Amino acid sequence: MIIAVFDTSCLSAFLKVRKEDLLSPFLLGSFVPVAVVDELIAHPSAEFRGRAKGMLADLHVETVPRAPVEDLLVSIHLGEAEAIVMAGSKGVPVFLDDRLGRIIARQRGLEVGGTLAILKILKQRGQIESARPIIQEMLASGERLSKNVIDAFLQNIGET
Repeated sequence: MIIAVFDTSCLSAFLKVRKEDLLSPFLLGSFVPVAVVDELIAHPSAEFRGRAKGMLADLHVETVPRAPVEDLLVSIHLGEAEAIVMAGSKGVPVFLDDRLGRIIARQRGLEVGGTLAILKILKQRGQIESARPIIQEMLASGERLSKNVIDAFLQNIGET
């Protein structure tokens, strides 16, 4: 079991392609800040919101003190800022996809993962046979990942 803090981006990437069930091993015992819940529940699709609420039931939802978050809001969004602050206060990894958010989290000494890291772990554990079709679905759903990043990732996990 991995205990971590999740930002909207990773959760949403799996929700958009109806693969949130793959996240179950990651979510039990993990955390999500209130701002991330608000972002997920603000989605225009009632069906998406319903699945998001079901997924959020496995997570500990907590508020984050506003003062440490404020400094980060000049660079990143509220959900990312709260996730980084929460992960730092709990001493656990943070899963987020935003490049600047990842840089800030690493500068704060946090272990950082993202959607691709989750797919890698799922493949290593034998929970998925291949990450490529899921990545293709995510791209088709509007997720933004550079071709170079995807190619390097697929090569790294033996899917060239």
